[in-house]
Amino acid sequence: MSGDARRLLGDLREALASEHHENQLVPLVARGVVPLSVVGVLAAEEQRIVTSDWRSFLTLAARSDEPAGRAFFGALAQGEGLALPTLAPLDD
Repeated sequence: MSGDARRLLGDLREALASEHHENQLVPLVARGVVPLSVVGVLAAEEQRIVTSDWRSFLTLAARSDEPAGRAFFGALAQGEGLALPTLAPLDD
């Protein structure tokens, strides 16, 4: 690894280790001071992510040669299927 790459890696590690990595939205939601529009945007983004993950997990389960792999990815897909309906009311 070159000196520039080491320096970049060190800078990235330092930035990720700083206090700025803490989620600032969660405490605001807990205090009830986040506008509903922000919750709606977050729910809409999560809906797209969950739908994509659900599809991906089902594909991985279908392609797995091992029963344990099929069960694992199938269970993950099942969780996404449970989460998806809970997001729709937040998106309104």
